[in-house]
Amino acid sequence: MPTCSSCKKSNEAWTLTEDGLCPICASIAMKAQLSKARPVLPQEKPPVETDPELAGLYGFEKREVLRRRERTAKKMDALKARGMNGFYEYKVIDFRDERSGSVNIERMTNTLNDLGEDGWRVITAFSNDLGINSMSTSVGSMRVGTNASIAQNIFVLERFVPLKD
Repeated sequence: MPTCSSCKKSNEAWTLTEDGLCPICASIAMKAQLSKARPVLPQEKPPVETDPELAGLYGFEKREVLRRRERTAKKMDALKARGMNGFYEYKVIDFRDERSGSVNIERMTNTLNDLGEDGWRVITAFSNDLGINSMSTSVGSMRVGTNASIAQNIFVLERFVPLKD
């Protein structure tokens, strides 16, 4: 009856390895040998992003932000070389009328005030008629409905961006 050289157990059904190990001890030895051959490397943690604009961005989005920054820096250098102290930046926003045709004045006011705090000012505004929204319901011979003109209220804003030294 074969006896294992490691655990000293014996079993008639075992076929020992060349080293005289039973199947259980041979399996344990093989695992130990493999773990020595391939050391377990500590997992590297990704660097913590300290830039709030880049936090949470990966791959393409992060590269786009960095490219935009690089283009902006080149534009700033070109403006400084021409002796300019800043430039104007423009933004277009729109407010759609509600389905009833009314304007949400509170939302519009809050948005414009928030933008004003960031240095934006309205330079022009206009309304683009998108069409007529008509709805009707009839019950028997009685018909009730609304007919409202829906518009897109567009505001063009600007702000002066001074060049930093």
